[in-house]
Amino acid sequence: MSIPADPAIAAALVRDLETPADILAELAMSPLAFLREGVATHPNVTADVLDSLVQERLDPVTDLGLALARAIARNTRTQSTTLAKIMGLLAPDKRDGARRENWPFEDLTALVLTHRNCPEGEGAAFLKRARLPRDPKARIARNTASREILEALKSKDSATVQRAAALNLRAPNDVQ
Repeated sequence: MSIPADPAIAAALVRDLETPADILAELAMSPLAFLREGVATHPNVTADVLDSLVQERLDPVTDLGLALARAIARNTRTQSTTLAKIMGLLAPDKRDGARRENWPFEDLTALVLTHRNCPEGEGAAFLKRARLPRDPKARIARNTASREILEALKSKDSATVQRAAALNLRAPNDVQ
């Protein structure tokens, strides 16, 4: 099968929960961003296809790759290598929280660092280098299962972040 010429048919395939992985792999090659985002959120998409969807750069003005990266980071099948690729796209000047246009990057950072497959060592090292504001750090501290990331947050941040990390460290790590 090739990508349907009619975007409505392609969109229907992306929305259909019965669409098999091989058709999703073809739809992932579409030039239409909304189809690639739909593929990234589909429950039948493979980890390899998710990895292939990561763009080379993120641009908040045109939303180039940013919405797609968020969709990839929300998928439970996303592997640690793919999450590491996304972390590599998060430039330091886009994570400082001082400007409203950087908020989507903060959100993406929190999604990646709270993902169950986030590479712990890389995630903790990333956090130590990142200049994130308190709110995203507190969200990460409340929602991550990574002990290494929690220890990194507990050691150097505001009282709010330290408290959230300490509480999460004490909580039993059930399936998240």
